[in-house]
Amino acid sequence: MAEAIDTFEIADDLEAAGIEPERAKAHARAHAKAIAQAVRQSRSDLATKTDLAELKVELIKWNVGVVVGVVGLATAVLGTLIALT
Repeated sequence: MAEAIDTFEIADDLEAAGIEPERAKAHARAHAKAIAQAVRQSRSDLATKTDLAELKVELIKWNVGVVVGVVGLATAVLGTLIALT
């Protein structure tokens, strides 16, 4: 689970560095919002277990289709070669 961003601590650090209290609070809130938005965005790009399971099924279907196609092509080529001899 993600850890909460302590905006009070950020504001206190900024104030200790000489930033005016109201500006320090505004900066802390803005940073917290930006970080939360970045985390939400990065999570939306992640694949879920369901996504991976669906991908696995699609890959299996494609592999089976390719194997069937290769076997069919090989059979046709061999049949043609046998007919020519």
